[in-house]
Amino acid sequence: MGLNDKINYIIDKYGSDKVMHFFLSGWITSMLSIFGFKGLFLGFVFVTLISYIKEKYIDIVFDKNDILAGILGSITSIVMYTIFVFL
Repeated sequence: MGLNDKINYIIDKYGSDKVMHFFLSGWITSMLSIFGFKGLFLGFVFVTLISYIKEKYIDIVFDKNDILAGILGSITSIVMYTIFVFL
């Protein structure tokens, strides 16, 4: 099973919207890491609010799992930043 097959499996299992929420939220949070932990906190709050607003007002069906995927992506970015700072 190659890398492409694994990626396709993840997208098929969770859906492209959740995968995009995860990666985009992690990316946005990591971009704000240049401001330290305050930037990470602001990134987390921003991502959570934007995910909620998108689900509530833009998407046809409200899916709380998309918001959860965004939060998990943001938390993953925060954990990675914390590991790199303290090692």
